[in-house]
Amino acid sequence: MLYFSMMNFDKNLSPSPDQNAHLVTLLMEQNELLKEQIISVREETKTIKEKCEKVLKDNTKLRKELNRALAQNEWFNRQFFGKKSERYIADVNGQQGDLFGFIEKEIEKAPKEKEIKAHTRKARDKQSSKLSFSDDVTVIKEVIDIAEEDKICRETGEQLKCIGVDSKEQLFAVQSKFIRLIIERPKYARQINSDKGSKTVVLQKKAEPELIRGTKFHYTFMAYLVVQKYVFHIPLNRTIEELSYNGISVSSQALSGLIINIGEKLKVLYELMEKELFKQKYLFTDDTGGKMLEKGNGKARNTYIWAYIGGDPSKPQYIIYKHTLGRKHDEPREHLAGFKGTITADAFGGYEKLENDPESGINWNGCWCHARREFEKCIAGSEDARDVMNLMQELFMVERDCWEVDPAERLAIRQDVQTAKVQVIFDKIQWMDDNLPLVPGTPLNKAVKYMLKRPTVFKRFLDDSNLRIENNTAEHAMRKFVIGRKNWMFFGSQRGAEAGCTIMSFAQTCRVMDINPTEYFEDIFQKLAVIDKDDTKALKKLLPDKWLKHQNSLSK
Repeated sequence: MLYFSMMNFDKNLSPSPDQNAHLVTLLMEQNELLKEQIISVREETKTIKEKCEKVLKDNTKLRKELNRALAQNEWFNRQFFGKKSERYIADVNGQQGDLFGFIEKEIEKAPKEKEIKAHTRKARDKQSSKLSFSDDVTVIKEVIDIAEEDKICRETGEQLKCIGVDSKEQLFAVQSKFIRLIIERPKYARQINSDKGSKTVVLQKKAEPELIRGTKFHYTFMAYLVVQKYVFHIPLNRTIEELSYNGISVSSQALSGLIINIGEKLKVLYELMEKELFKQKYLFTDDTGGKMLEKGNGKARNTYIWAYIGGDPSKPQYIIYKHTLGRKHDEPREHLAGFKGTITADAFGGYEKLENDPESGINWNGCWCHARREFEKCIAGSEDARDVMNLMQELFMVERDCWEVDPAERLAIRQDVQTAKVQVIFDKIQWMDDNLPLVPGTPLNKAVKYMLKRPTVFKRFLDDSNLRIENNTAEHAMRKFVIGRKNWMFFGSQRGAEAGCTIMSFAQTCRVMDINPTEYFEDIFQKLAVIDKDDTKALKKLLPDKWLKHQNSLSK
């Protein structure tokens, strides 16, 4: 077209052969030029596409980092400025934390009305901050009186009449006393004459049986030592320092060996308590890391402590601790070899294997507190995560009321109220999975998958009035080991770790049952010295709940 517009000839005349050849040449040149332009455009398109893909990839990465940063920022704000409690308070207006009122508020917007079903709840007594004493506390009365000569009237010579007494109570402390006890058993010689001659017989009263034969430590000191270490978490070096202030020198090896011996002597009672615990059909369980010195090189290796706590509301809440060198999935299976029932725990492959194995006889009840924590990490950057938290809060409020009523009514509330709430929560989470651009590896994606992968275990409590919605009981039991770990830092050996778990089981069970651990250990250390290890009937009486029942009967 460009060529013909430039030609100046009559339209009625036919072009010459030379003109046709020249026209073809020009068209071919233009065709080649167009091909080059098309190739150039394709290359530019490819480059732009690659840049777009890179931008999308970078955008995904940045979104992932942004969500993580928002979650971390929210966590840091809670750590520095918020409460340490896991209690969640819904931010209804989305303006919680508007300290100076910079955010504009809709003043004229009418609040939404919501119908709340009527219910009753037991009032909880507030703990008094005043000092109080029980009847068991020793009383010493100190009288600060005027001199006897001042009690006689100088004018009349008559005895003054007491018109009243000002009295006040104070808490008086006595420093721990360590006594050097010397036990003497006199020997007496008796001459016996017979037809065969005379012989001398030595008379001496038999020594009292001891838990550890030949030890230099009295059972009262043994009780003091284990209570200091496994109830109040005092490391041995501080106990040694306290003893030194009282003129007593003892090595850490001696005390460590004493603790190991005590743990091994308690083993028979520990195994009996474990059997009684596993007769229950409900358990709470959790684990935490620890350190143990390796023999030879003096380095500490990572080990694990497991807790198993009675979960039947009608049975004693025994606590059993176990120590393992690793955290394999088969560890719970080995620990729970004698148990058939339901365990409440957070997500762990070992529990999932038990749940999926019909021959194990063990069901897994999921912990909603762990699920809630996953969504709590995301509430800063996700309105949907905040919605899930609000729904879970409603579920927990109903659960708290459930434990104020009897089991039959509790089950009815779960089937009538909580079942519907749980379904709403799962519907919301499923909608998030179907509609939101969840980036793999982000906290929100983890939270959603955490719930959707395990609907059965999270709904198990709805059909059983004895199951709890959370695993806080096991976490509280593990916290005792965590506090102790911060003080005594590590176990000295495998024997030391096993002995520590054995003693800790009784110490923390006593605390749960409100038993004075010092009185308990002093008593059972005396009785274990005389009871045969095969006498199951006598040993059962030394279990914390049975021991407490017997002590209460004696005090009546």
